[in-house]
Amino acid sequence: MKRHLLLALAVAAASTIACQREADTKQIDTKTHTETTAAGEPIEKESESAARMPNDGKILTTEHNEYVGVVTRFDPDKGLTIKAADGESHSFDLNDREIATKVAPAVKNGSKVKVTVHKNDDGSQTISIAPQS
Repeated sequence: MKRHLLLALAVAAASTIACQREADTKQIDTKTHTETTAAGEPIEKESESAARMPNDGKILTTEHNEYVGVVTRFDPDKGLTIKAADGESHSFDLNDREIATKVAPAVKNGSKVKVTVHKNDDGSQTISIAPQS
């Protein structure tokens, strides 16, 4: 009986240590930079996150950027250019087959939009364009 109790305690202790090691290795680091107008209107937001994988220790990074502006050029088969409230222009290639794109039907020249660009460590990228009020 004592052997079974000691064995059970040893297994419980080992699994607790293993869980603690896994929790210790999942470190996440996030850096964010946000630009707004004097009135507090968003212009640009850039985020970069890093996470350490528990099994192999590999660090995975992702980038998530958001841009808000008025559409100055839009061709669904080619690209989009927006002009932010600070006067800076941002262009996005919508024809690249390596990039998954999603454009809301209401997007047109002169409309205010938010462009979200998400890049993964593996090279995959998505661009989403939606109206911004």
